[in-house]
Amino acid sequence: MAVSPTSRIESSLAALPARPGVYLFKGERGQVLYVGKAKSLRSRVRSYFQAGADLADRTRALVSQVRDLEFIVAPSEVDALILEGNLIKKHGPRFNVLLRDDKTYPYLRLSVQEPYPRLAVVRRVTRDGAAYFGPYTAAGAMRETLEYMQKLFPLATCAGPIDGKSPRSCVEYEIGRCLGPCCAQAYRGGYGEAARQARFFLEGRNKDLLSSLRSQMREAADALRFEEAAEIRDRLGRIEKVLAKQVVVSPTLEDQDVLGIAREGTAADIQVLYVRGGRLLGRREVFLADVGDRDDAALLSGLLPQIYREAVPAPREVVVPVLPPDAEVLAAFLSRKAESPVRIFAPRRGRKRRLVQMAEENARAALFSRIQRAGAKGDLPDEAMALLGLSRLPRRVEAFDVSNIHGAEAVGAMIVWEDDRPKKDEYLRFRIRTVSGADDFAMMEEIVTRRYRKAVREGNPLPDLVLIDGGRGQISSALRGMAAAGVAIPDVIGLAKARGEKQERVYFPWASEPLPLPADSPVTHFLQRVRDEVHRFAVSYHRGRRETETRLSVLDKIPGIGPARKKRLLLRFGSVENIIKASEEELAAQGGLPADVVARVQETLRRSPAGSTP
Repeated sequence: MAVSPTSRIESSLAALPARPGVYLFKGERGQVLYVGKAKSLRSRVRSYFQAGADLADRTRALVSQVRDLEFIVAPSEVDALILEGNLIKKHGPRFNVLLRDDKTYPYLRLSVQEPYPRLAVVRRVTRDGAAYFGPYTAAGAMRETLEYMQKLFPLATCAGPIDGKSPRSCVEYEIGRCLGPCCAQAYRGGYGEAARQARFFLEGRNKDLLSSLRSQMREAADALRFEEAAEIRDRLGRIEKVLAKQVVVSPTLEDQDVLGIAREGTAADIQVLYVRGGRLLGRREVFLADVGDRDDAALLSGLLPQIYREAVPAPREVVVPVLPPDAEVLAAFLSRKAESPVRIFAPRRGRKRRLVQMAEENARAALFSRIQRAGAKGDLPDEAMALLGLSRLPRRVEAFDVSNIHGAEAVGAMIVWEDDRPKKDEYLRFRIRTVSGADDFAMMEEIVTRRYRKAVREGNPLPDLVLIDGGRGQISSALRGMAAAGVAIPDVIGLAKARGEKQERVYFPWASEPLPLPADSPVTHFLQRVRDEVHRFAVSYHRGRRETETRLSVLDKIPGIGPARKKRLLLRFGSVENIIKASEEELAAQGGLPADVVARVQETLRRSPAGSTP
């Protein structure tokens, strides 16, 4: 059964060209509901509205809400795929499959293009001639590998110039974790061989590595350099112990990403196994709470471009359980991003099929664990969606608040609450830059603008729900901030109590009256918890800023303490509190102060609020 288009949409349908491009379906308020790509815009978009079209339930729900459409012609299908991804990141449409875990993972970078290659941890892969190894999805595994490297192949990890002229050696050289190519007194003849062996190790070329070391050991022994031969023997033993711990899944030393999918109802869990040099380096989980009626092939079609858009360059082969319908276009897209050929392959049997099954087993285990945790917590997201009339499950919530006293030391804060727990590593603090005076509304607009401009610029995930600590005025300010940043988040609410009342009320942008919340509802308790956390975070930041300003300004008021002496005191003692605790002798010797200034410093600081705290 087809959905009849409005007259406005009909005129847009008539103008569609038979060329590759991207289309945007828009809702009642102009919000972007869905972004799609097409080989032929005319054929693809018209198929949604044709009489007799057999649309899936989710697609029919989408089309029933479309009030306008927009299209952009692209030079090719691959260009359309790139543009589609950029628009999905910008708008976060509710009917697209959205990848929430959009973070970047660390790599080990070996600068083989330099005379003395060095190791570094980076989060972006660039075409600079260096060799990159990763991604390391577990920080512990990356740190462990780096520690192994520094013990087995003590290469430089510093960022300064290496010219062999430094008169002093660094700490890493002194403790045996660097061969010291920057030091004038260090021997640098074996550095190139150590770098070559380090690359063998990271590439999984273990036979070449062990063969090279055994050859070196024999040469040293034949030349009667027994101490050197013993050192190489000991290093061989350490390397063999490390290699024994590694999980080898491919004897051909391939670089592959292996994907597996598990489902339960409308939820799906996707596991990506990162195989580098034949070794299982790590894995990544992508959880999607509601994929509707998409099959695995359609799911991969929407997900693969997002997985590889920013965070992880594709290896030579991406192994999937089933080929997506646009596999050729996706492979061309991945090849362009990687600047080398990438193959998408769905094996039916053999070792690669067993790798897919391993990924699927991991996905099933992760999904089962999530279902168990969700059962223990109840159906809070579903209850919130129903009670508040949200357009999607609020798995990721971002909350905002501002704090100031009559405009002084004004700050803002944002917290992230995901899957019923705070994500403190994603909290943000803001010093208000553009607002003077006590204008809370303008402050809210500023911090929301800054947060989502940064999110768009860095490709960070957008929330399912935005919670503002405040009422209608604060919501309006937040919406202006989102518009200035170029994002449209469907669900934005405010939480506040009416004057003189204890009952919490939820404010919506589209409603003239707030919704009173039942005091005993789990949804009420959840929203209060999130609101109280962002309020706590904002107030604590504001208090810290105020105290810092008060304490630092005390030094400025002491006669005889100018900028140079103030800087010297803070550098030597670290804080005003430590200056207060210092003796007259310490202030004179370490601070370089005359006796009369020492007396004034001690008298002034001990009478100040910083000195009177217990």
